[in-house]
Amino acid sequence: MTDILTESEVREAMQVDFDYNPDEVTRYQKLASSYVNNKTGYDFGDVAEGEEVHPLAKQCAMIYIKSQFFDHKYDEKYNYSIGLESMIFDLQLIGKELGI
Repeated sequence: MTDILTESEVREAMQVDFDYNPDEVTRYQKLASSYVNNKTGYDFGDVAEGEEVHPLAKQCAMIYIKSQFFDHKYDEKYNYSIGLESMIFDLQLIGKELGI
């Protein structure tokens, strides 16, 4: 499994500074990649040199990090579950189409 997000993208999703615990940033980086890859069945981080990770895969990974890092499960306006499931469905179709 290849990471979908860069360290700086993970920090952006977590809304933390450069000096935030790097081990925690790496943990969320791996967690988000694992989530997208396991849910879709495709390794969206595994792209050829010079190519970029599909933007929907990046967005899904970032939202997943937010859903885990900011524990808003009791506030419906921060509930990302429906959006995540929709993105996963779209990514499954994209993965199949691209033959990842």
